[in-house]
Amino acid sequence: MAETTNTNLMTIGRFSSLTRLSVRMLRHYDSHGVLVPADIDQWTGYRRYAPHQLADAADIRNLRDVGFGVSAIGILLAARGTEAWSNALQLQRESLDEELNAAQGRVSLITRLLDQGEHTMSITLSRKTVPAMTVVSLRGTVPAYNEEGQLWGQMMPLVGAQGIQPVGPCGVIEHDEQYTERDVDLSTFLPVSSGTSVEAPWRSSNCPSVTAWWRRSRARLSRSAKRTTGSMRASPLKAWRPRTTELLAASTSTSI
Repeated sequence: MAETTNTNLMTIGRFSSLTRLSVRMLRHYDSHGVLVPADIDQWTGYRRYAPHQLADAADIRNLRDVGFGVSAIGILLAARGTEAWSNALQLQRESLDEELNAAQGRVSLITRLLDQGEHTMSITLSRKTVPAMTVVSLRGTVPAYNEEGQLWGQMMPLVGAQGIQPVGPCGVIEHDEQYTERDVDLSTFLPVSSGTSVEAPWRSSNCPSVTAWWRRSRARLSRSAKRTTGSMRASPLKAWRPRTTELLAASTSTSI
């Protein structure tokens, strides 16, 4: 088909070639009011586009490529040049950063599995008696078990601010009776001297002696993995918290 008698307008095929958007997607955006043709022939239904719409198409393609759906794209096009546009892009970048971190974690796990061979982890269960102690704790809900750092992030500034002196290894108590996939109920705690007083949001508790199951996990590292461990940064909590030991089951019966 000729490009029409109006040389300022382009056929959908030509517009598709210039914008790198398929004809199918151009029709899709038209049906959702996101990119409406400048002209639609009333007899043939052929769509024609104006040159100024090339900029709109470029923005649509970019927004699509960073993960926005068609409904959001339509709203964002109307918000260009405003704070809402910038805020939406910032939120999308944060979401993509989270996806990237998750993907990097999966890649790291694959690397460890390849390095460590068939038997990658030994787990030892034993029953131990935890002596009675006075602790100060901070309880909260985090999205997942591996995000307990959110609680530590709230807790550690309060240690200095309230002059709290730990007297032993710190730890985490899991209050849920079973494994949960989200919204995990945890308490981070520090053993302190008897009589230590704290202010909210801390809680001070006298925990009785309890016998509980303890789990110790130990990775079997290959030679290549052992060579890389020296470059890992030490956790600021390493001096206080045994990294590979968790108090299980019976610890939920304490008064924290």
